[in-house]
Amino acid sequence: MATLRKFPTGAGPGRPKGSKSRDKAAVLDVCRRFKCDPIEGLIRVSQSLRDTPRKSLSAQKLEAWCYAELAQYCYPKLKAVEHSGKVQHELPLVVAEGPPPPS
Repeated sequence: MATLRKFPTGAGPGRPKGSKSRDKAAVLDVCRRFKCDPIEGLIRVSQSLRDTPRKSLSAQKLEAWCYAELAQYCYPKLKAVEHSGKVQHELPLVVAEGPPPPS
């Protein structure tokens, strides 16, 4: 049995492609009001892990998780890009012992 479509594929009512949903718009608005940039927060957490362990590891993991969750609403997800084709140029492999030759 065939199903009838009211609208052709890609057309019809609904949110236009690329526009933000209400959920994302609300989270983005709250982040702006609190001047919270999730990527900046993730960088701060990673630097605090590297520099000084000022907090317990579980608190830092929780903070990083919170920023990562917020980032999903504030920034688009990056898609994987697959490269295909033949390599046109080969790189020469030079194996030498001792100091480099004078230039």
